[in-house]
Amino acid sequence: QTEANVTILVEDVNDNTPTFTQDLYQVTLPEHSLPGSPVITVTATDRDSGENGKVTYRVMSSKLNGFYVDPSNGTRVVFSSLLFTRHISAVL
Repeated sequence: QTEANVTILVEDVNDNTPTFTQDLYQVTLPEHSLPGSPVITVTATDRDSGENGKVTYRVMSSKLNGFYVDPSNGTRVVFSSLLFTRHISAVL
């Protein structure tokens, strides 16, 4: 009969979803905002550790063109010139 001590190291798994610091972000933006102008920064945290806790931001879909999001910090930025002919509301 042989005996051995075995150590099992359980690493973190990606079992927590990111949580945003606000449920809703709203911003008013002037029509003449220039490309490259920051619009808003959204912030999320993830309780996982290591790479599993790293938050990367992206837009899944949007009906409003002219914006992009910085994947590393969640800043929404004007991408192209904006021309508003009426009040526009968008969920980004």
